[in-house]
Amino acid sequence: MKYDTTPISKKLLIVAEFDSLNGGEQSMLAVLPLLIESGWRIKIAFPNLPATGDHKTLSDRIRKLDVRGITLTTHHADRTRKSQSEYRADFADVLDSHQPDLVLCNSLSISRLCGPVTRERGIGSVGYLRDIIKLSNKAIEDVNQLDRIVAVSQATKDHHASQGMDESKITVIHNGVDLELFRPRDELAADRSNIKSELGIPATSFALLFVGQIGMRKGVDVLLDVFEKVVTQLPDCHLLIVGTRHSTKQEAIEYEADLVRRSQSGGCRGKVHWLHRRDDMPEIYGQVDLLLHPARQEPLGRVILESVSSGLPVLTTLVGGSPEILGCHESFDLLCPVDDARAMAERAITLLKDSGLRRSIAVELREMAERRFNRRRCHRELNFLLENMLARR
Repeated sequence: MKYDTTPISKKLLIVAEFDSLNGGEQSMLAVLPLLIESGWRIKIAFPNLPATGDHKTLSDRIRKLDVRGITLTTHHADRTRKSQSEYRADFADVLDSHQPDLVLCNSLSISRLCGPVTRERGIGSVGYLRDIIKLSNKAIEDVNQLDRIVAVSQATKDHHASQGMDESKITVIHNGVDLELFRPRDELAADRSNIKSELGIPATSFALLFVGQIGMRKGVDVLLDVFEKVVTQLPDCHLLIVGTRHSTKQEAIEYEADLVRRSQSGGCRGKVHWLHRRDDMPEIYGQVDLLLHPARQEPLGRVILESVSSGLPVLTTLVGGSPEILGCHESFDLLCPVDDARAMAERAITLLKDSGLRRSIAVELREMAERRFNRRRCHRELNFLLENMLARR
């Protein structure tokens, strides 16, 4: 009997929504090297509109890996976004040119755009749900064209299934973190930059941290409410805000401008530091005392995962997938009611005043990250899904 010894083709095309490194791109990059080790030949398509600024991009990161980048023309030469039909036509050309065995759509928006095209071309496809938002019936119909769907939390799955997304296709795979990159600070390390020194903050002052998009969904207005209450009790305290505004809507622009004005007055004056994007987050997590994340919605906050992996205590809100990360923590309630600045401020003050409590929480959080949010666990589950899809096809 003769056996077919031809190697199984494992060509995977990942379609990214941005070339900038947002949470979804970072989560994908965490497992990318492990997928390559598993034998996947990977290409990544990303927008032709380059990221602004001089920070690292997705294309920068994949150059160091055995991954080819493909430009997907999402915008015209005048930087206006292409229509849905134009995007799908260009994406169809990419599929015809590169002939992947499977397509992984790295965001909800990309899943919607690409689902009908992969179905039409008969190419296996899986999409990621990294947002909890209301969708139109047409958007649900488009995403349902995918063969499989990954939700980053049970809360994300439940939300979209309640809107009519095909629940039988949805698998929950929690994001994973590189635990070697994000780890508790080595107190003996002398070669790390010091964020307090950079900002002129006294070494003995408390430093609170926020990381995320500057927008209503992340509750940055509540963040300032919390900080204003904290500094009345602990004047020797500073707030570091890492992130940028993505929306170009006028209301978003005014929202950010109002936040900046507030941060420059009253008890906040001179104590709120707007850091925009940073490429040294693993170091920053190890140099602050507490992460505040007062989000109004959060599918499965990557910043929370990075914080707990770094052994940094975090206070966040009882929304979305956050209880799936912190709900099992029993020694101190780290989940606050949404929009309740007083509750978050009171718990922040308690933690800042008790260094022993912070240390014990840090140890518990790191141990929990090692058990549940290691990127190798995420890779195993995702690779199993992809291998099964490939075998069935």
